[in-house]
Amino acid sequence: MDLHDEGYKDLTRKHMDSEVRKIIWEIVNGLRCVYYSSADTKDTGFLETDHFGRRFKNAQSHFDITTVPQRWLRDLLWDHLAQWLRSPQCPRARGPFDQMRRAAVELGVFLQANAPDADHDPTVLHREHAERFVRRPAPPRPPRPAVPGHGPGRRTIPHRHRPELPIRLQPIPQAAPQRHHRKATPNASASTPAS
Repeated sequence: MDLHDEGYKDLTRKHMDSEVRKIIWEIVNGLRCVYYSSADTKDTGFLETDHFGRRFKNAQSHFDITTVPQRWLRDLLWDHLAQWLRSPQCPRARGPFDQMRRAAVELGVFLQANAPDADHDPTVLHREHAERFVRRPAPPRPPRPAVPGHGPGRRTIPHRHRPELPIRLQPIPQAAPQRHHRKATPNASASTPAS
């Protein structure tokens, strides 16, 4: 948005404040990578993907992991994600990073409730803790949104999505077989009838 064009006169204070906040937010995001080293981000509890030369589509460089309650677990997660970011097999999307963070948060919350001594000392954890974590009931998932045209026992495509003509699969045309010309042999020419 250009604040010097004619549209500037019609901006209200609320719009102006919103634009200023966006500008400030972009400046802060850009400077965070300059003022924090990788070691600083680990101590503070976040990653800057720009430090590793990566930027996920439609995402900021800042990746917060402070929601993981145990410091030792957060450090393990940071090391794992940093190793992923350095790897040539780094995921192209941010989804796997979000899933790893979610799993670490779930484990951290479980350990807070079931092994309170493990907050600062992971050596107090035993096999039983891991088995209970794996066997715990899955957290409830939010219900899926209703899809128009789909009800109990009804599997139809909503009218606006139905193709007007039936789709017919066409066979893939195959190249005509090439004919190999044989060289005439004395026996082959003798066996063919003369015309």
